[in-house]
Amino acid sequence: MDFRQIEAYVNVVKQKSFSKAAYISNVKQPTISAHVNALEKEMGVKLIDRTHREARPTPEGQLFYDYAINMINLRETATYSIKGFQKNINGLIRIHASNFPAEYILPKLIKSFSDLYPNVKFQIEQYDSKQVLENMLENKAEIGFTGVKGSYGLAYIPLFEDELVVIAPKDKQYEGLIKEPIKVSEIADYPLIFREQGSGTRKLLEAILVRDGIQLDELNVVVTVNNNAMLKRFVKSGMGAAIISKCAVEKEDKDFFHVIEIDNLGVKRKFYLTYNKKITGTPTVNLFKSFVEDGFK
Repeated sequence: MDFRQIEAYVNVVKQKSFSKAAYISNVKQPTISAHVNALEKEMGVKLIDRTHREARPTPEGQLFYDYAINMINLRETATYSIKGFQKNINGLIRIHASNFPAEYILPKLIKSFSDLYPNVKFQIEQYDSKQVLENMLENKAEIGFTGVKGSYGLAYIPLFEDELVVIAPKDKQYEGLIKEPIKVSEIADYPLIFREQGSGTRKLLEAILVRDGIQLDELNVVVTVNNNAMLKRFVKSGMGAAIISKCAVEKEDKDFFHVIEIDNLGVKRKFYLTYNKKITGTPTVNLFKSFVEDGFK
C-alpha cells in the first residue's frame, strides 16, 4: 500500500468516477484503475462498487475511506511541519453550506481569507441544513456551515445568532401584519411562503408554531421554495408573507415588501461551523477553521 494508491482511491470516491479522478490527478484513467485494483488486492476486499453508473464505495470501502483521508491529511501535516507551513499555505477546501451562510456569509469570509492566503482554493456546494450534516458525516466536504445541530459525530463551533422577521407584500390584503412587533401566531391567517423540509429556518419556525399551539396543516402554505432569494421574489410578487433571517433582508428589498419585527419569538436562529470529529483536518483546513472562529468572536 502506498500513498498513490490511497490518493487514487480517495479521489475516485470524492469524484464518483474513475475518469474524473484521473483528470484531477493529471494521470490517465488506467493508472487510477491500476492503483485502486492494487489496493483492493492487497486488502483482500472490494472497495469500489462498479455495478452502478457512479463509482461508489462498498461498505468496506466506506469504512476504509475515513482512514484513507486521515492518512493523507496526517502526511500533509507532517510535510508542512518539516518544510514550514507558513511558507507554503495552499490546497483545496471543500465547503458545504446551507442557504443563508452560502449566500450572505461565505463570499465576504472567503474573500478575506483569500487576501491573506491566495494559494488556497475553495469548492463550495449549497444544500439545506439537514443535507449539509449528512454530507459532513459521509466526508463529502471538510467544513460545513449550517443553521441546525444534529449528529453527535460532528463538532459544532457556534458563530453567531440572527433574528427572524416577517416579510409581507405591499398589498392591502396584508395590512393587518403591518405593525410592530407582531406575534408569530398572527401569520396563520395569511397565505404563506415556506422554506423546504430540511431548512434550518423552517425547522425553527415549525417548533415555534407548535409551541404556540398552531397546527401546521391549518396554515395556508401556497408556495414552498428551497432558497431565500426565491422566497423573497415570491413575497415581492404578492403571493404571500414569509419568515426569514433578518440578515437575509437587504436594504433594497424594503422598497418591495414590508419587514416586520417579531414579538416574543423566544428563540433566535443560530449558525455553526461544523466538521467530522473522526477526520484529522489538513493544516490548511485547520487554519481556515481558526480564521472563521476568530472572525466571529
